[in-house]
Amino acid sequence: MYWLIFRIFIYIFICAGIWYGGQFYSAHETLATISMPPTTAIFVDQNYKTDPHPATIYFEQYDVITHKLLSLTHTPDLTNIHTGTQLFPYTTITDALAHVQKSHVPIVTVSSGTYNESLIIPDHTILHGQGEVTISYDPLSLQNVVQTGDHVTLYNLHISGGQNAIMIPYDTSATLLKITASNADDFGVLMGKSDRAPIIDDSNEPIPYEYYGLSEEEMSTLPHVYFRNVTITHNKNQGMYLRDGRVTIENSHIIENGEEGIDLHAHMLVLISHTESLRNGESGLETEIYDNIVTVTNSIFDGNIKNGIGFNTSYGIGNMIIKDSTITNNQQYGIRCARHTIYPDKPRPFFQSVITKTNNIIEKNAESNISAPCSLF
Repeated sequence: MYWLIFRIFIYIFICAGIWYGGQFYSAHETLATISMPPTTAIFVDQNYKTDPHPATIYFEQYDVITHKLLSLTHTPDLTNIHTGTQLFPYTTITDALAHVQKSHVPIVTVSSGTYNESLIIPDHTILHGQGEVTISYDPLSLQNVVQTGDHVTLYNLHISGGQNAIMIPYDTSATLLKITASNADDFGVLMGKSDRAPIIDDSNEPIPYEYYGLSEEEMSTLPHVYFRNVTITHNKNQGMYLRDGRVTIENSHIIENGEEGIDLHAHMLVLISHTESLRNGESGLETEIYDNIVTVTNSIFDGNIKNGIGFNTSYGIGNMIIKDSTITNNQQYGIRCARHTIYPDKPRPFFQSVITKTNNIIEKNAESNISAPCSLF
């Protein structure tokens, strides 16, 4: 009888040992796995605790036995470790972006928090906020908060402060989705310009379009800056200062910036749709005619301190289409047309042949719905 009980005890002990040993091996495998660089994303969490045994993390992800074994098998080199994995994330976005360049993992996922950093995003990188993520920098720093590389995507981020909240270099593509750009000392969004030679036009003849003669297919291959569901607000000067490129702005809100909401300079191919530009310190939208091709559709320009839309002509004749839009309650004009005084009288601003208006609501603007020069020539 005693022999039988002893055999049963030995059997249970052996089984427990095998199971416990399996768990120990599993724990070592877990340590090896979580210390490896991620293959799909690099993680950032400024709230990550540097305790070598972060109990709350372990209890969330592992059972009690594995958690205990992980604690027992920790080695000193795992103290304060940051590998960019979800279990051991970086605490700064700067460190994660440095890892992008080393590991070629293109996605950086940032957990909720406020990150006081000035960033240059590598080409072909996705910077993705999870929850409430703010990236901020001193507005008087003379630095950009975020400067994009080529084919960069920014998603679900609030970018605040800096000289410019977001800087997009010339001749690069970028996609901004669910982005807020605010409280910059200059511009919420600034696009870089090309180093073209200055125009010398003694003949006073119109300058051809930058994109004149290109097919739609050729245009579709040009670098493209795409904004969707962005909010640009409370920047000291222009909300968006855009130039020298192809831009789409959709389903966006440009509100209460110090000067123009959207300011388009020369050499632009632009589509603005389902967007509102409200209560800005100057015009909701101002654009050079120059060689610009601009289409505005299903958008609202309301309550701006100067004009709903302002057109400025210099050299050249562009193409402006406004349709299915509402331009109301602006404190000067609904649509204003003007010629830069520093440019010659010829060619004159051929506003009637340049601007096409279709099915818009233009009313209740303080000085006039459409300024007199818009009907000239």
